[in-house]
Amino acid sequence: MEKLEEPLVGNPPRVNDRGKLISEDLANSILEYSSITKGLQEQSKVDNLVISDFGGGYGRTAYVFLKLHSNIRYVLVDLPLSLWTAQNYLSSVFSDKKIFKFRHFETFTEIEEQFERSDIVLFTPNQLELLPNKIVDLFLNISSMHEMRKDTLKYYIGQVERVTRGYFYFKQSKISVIPYENMKIREQEYPVLQGWKRLYHRDCVFPSTFFEAMYFVGNSP
Repeated sequence: MEKLEEPLVGNPPRVNDRGKLISEDLANSILEYSSITKGLQEQSKVDNLVISDFGGGYGRTAYVFLKLHSNIRYVLVDLPLSLWTAQNYLSSVFSDKKIFKFRHFETFTEIEEQFERSDIVLFTPNQLELLPNKIVDLFLNISSMHEMRKDTLKYYIGQVERVTRGYFYFKQSKISVIPYENMKIREQEYPVLQGWKRLYHRDCVFPSTFFEAMYFVGNSP
C-alpha cells in the first residue's frame, strides 16, 4: 500500500488517507493481489509472467500488478465497451508501456510479434480462442464468471485449461442469480477439472458474500 495510490484518471471520488488518494476498488485489488501472490508463495514469482485477466473491467487489478511489476505481460480480456474503457484508462495511467490495442485478427500468427513486444494486450472474449495452448502463466477471473450461464461457464473453464500453463485464481459470489435465465449458480457448482491442484478455497476477507480459490492447472508446480 505504500507504493500505491488511486490514479486521478477517470475523476474518482476524492477520498484521502494520510494524504493519499484511496478507493474501495484499490483496496479490493490489493486484497486480491495479496491472495494471488501468497498462492504463488512469493511476490517475486510474478516477475516475467504472462497474466490473463478475463473480465478485467476498466483495469483496476491490472493497475496494481503493472504498478508493482515492470516486467510482466498483462492480457486484459473483456466485452467491447469495458475493453474500450480499459484501453483508455491503462493508456493514460501507463503512458510508458507498450500497449497492443484492440483490433481484429484471424490468427495468432498475424499478431504474435506485436504480442511479444507488448506490456499490455487488449482482447475481446472471442479472441481468447486464438491464443496458443499453454501460453498463460496466471489466469484471473474476478467477479464475472458468476454472471454466466452454466454452459458458458463450462466453455470458459475449458479455455482456462487450454491456455494456462500455471495458475488459475477466481473470486465469485457464493450464490449468484443469472438475470432473465431463472438460473442460480452456487459456490460448489463451479467446475474444477481433473488434475487441477487446489492451493486454497476460502471465504473472502471482503466482501463476505464472495469466495476465492486458486488452483495450479499445469503439469507440475
